[in-house]
Amino acid sequence: MYSYYNLTKLQYVIYAGFVAIAGLCTIFFVGFYTLKKNSVNLKKVFWCFVILVLLTVIFEVYLGARFVGKG
Repeated sequence: MYSYYNLTKLQYVIYAGFVAIAGLCTIFFVGFYTLKKNSVNLKKVFWCFVILVLLTVIFEVYLGARFVGKG
């Protein structure tokens, strides 16, 4: 997959790892703040999740736009 985006293996691992870890942290904090019934921090986690999704979509569009075919 890294060759599709024209990235090195290390760059792709960092990108994919960051998205995966951020998603797992989001799941953890949503569950934690739901059990603690802390709506203020739950709203913060929600907005951080929205920003994460927007940044991921923007980054995917950027990487897809710079794709150069071999033919």
